[in-house]
Amino acid sequence: FHISSNSYKTNANGDRVYFAGWATTENATKPTVFARSTELTITDSQQIFYAVYMEASTELDYVYDSNTDTYAAQLKDELNTLEEENYVLVIPNTYDGKDVTSIYSPNYFKAWYSSPIKSIIISEGVTGFGGPGGAFKSSPVENVTLPNSLKEIGQLAFDGCNKISRLIIPSGVETIKSNAFQNCGIGTLFI
Repeated sequence: FHISSNSYKTNANGDRVYFAGWATTENATKPTVFARSTELTITDSQQIFYAVYMEASTELDYVYDSNTDTYAAQLKDELNTLEEENYVLVIPNTYDGKDVTSIYSPNYFKAWYSSPIKSIIISEGVTGFGGPGGAFKSSPVENVTLPNSLKEIGQLAFDGCNKISRLIIPSGVETIKSNAFQNCGIGTLFI
């Protein structure tokens, strides 16, 4: 069966929170099954899965593009505030009232070296990612959830991502740029 993902809702504080995946326990703070990046095998017909919503990550900076009136998200140079293990990075689809349509990496970020980021969830509305540094180059990430809105996977996007074992490319992707999966550990790629 297919489960729709990458949606958002408003929490009790009026903040937007994003669908991150599924958990087998109620009120979980992190998903145990990630939307669209994990194969789900149900062995108990009575198993209940609970939707997990998370706030957009604070480990991002946003670059405004006046030509398109949108923002691009990029990982901060230093990830000093990340102390928890298995951190889930949630990239939102809006910032400051405007759309976030891309993820940009201007340079190779040394921050990935010791990053505890294990999962990345890219919200619906983001259409591309890339940059000369490769969006997630050499990151320790294991799970990546790509939105159906994605149109382009940029140059070196997953270069050196040795811990991603499988990735689902949405059917709307029109362009995969050179070396997007160079030196990558992806064993199963679904297109």
